[in-house]
Amino acid sequence: VSIDVPRTPDRSDPQVSGFDPSQWAGPTVKTGKDVNPAAAEGANAYIRQTVMSMKGNTGEYIAKLYESNATSVPQILSKKSRSFVGRDPVTGQRMQAGGVYHTGKDTVKIAAGNIEHSITHEMGHQITSQKHLANMLGSKERAIKFNKEIDEAFTTAKVRQKRWLSDPDAAGGYPAVSDYGMKTVDEYIAEGFKYAVQNPERLARVDPELSKIMHRYFVGSKPVSVDDVSGFDPVAYAERLREARQAHAQRLREARGQQ
Repeated sequence: VSIDVPRTPDRSDPQVSGFDPSQWAGPTVKTGKDVNPAAAEGANAYIRQTVMSMKGNTGEYIAKLYESNATSVPQILSKKSRSFVGRDPVTGQRMQAGGVYHTGKDTVKIAAGNIEHSITHEMGHQITSQKHLANMLGSKERAIKFNKEIDEAFTTAKVRQKRWLSDPDAAGGYPAVSDYGMKTVDEYIAEGFKYAVQNPERLARVDPELSKIMHRYFVGSKPVSVDDVSGFDPVAYAERLREARQAHAQRLREARGQQ
């Protein structure tokens, strides 16, 4: 006698009703010349961690975007790429960036070796750009409200920073998640999003208002660790990267020996 066993619904597809980010395989991440292909695995994991940490339809929005538009998916390039040569947004001095978001083409580029530190930050730039913010939040009015709250929080943070600079020994320590996050309001948003996903306790401690805003609009109450991303083993991944670096170094030595 055959017995019909109920199937668990497949919710891994962001186009399917009831999408579950924890079941999503994530996007295909492209790697550039001279980049260890294994880096794509790490990028995929941090993208999935970010999407899994988001609330409501915001994570689903990103998953759908990446599934439907490959050019929007973060790509990993060599640190030597000219894409990462830029200018400090305040001083104008030449600087080497760990990642960059191009608004016109809606592309995210991450320097190899900076995946953990830069990918969620650059995704923060992407989702809060004019191209996506209103669509992600569901209306222009909600996007305007978000920007107003951010501007007010940034202004308050700048006052705290000025006060701290005049008295670095004051209780509470540095009043922001990072110095770079205080450069401009755009960097303030991107750093706030990154820390809301990756280190929410620190964000809540140093900038409670920014933490509230990020959790109000984008990030769920219980962000997940990259260790919780199914199929990703950070230790094994680090070992594969190490082995690949050793193999690359060996090939270079052999090439020099043949000259």
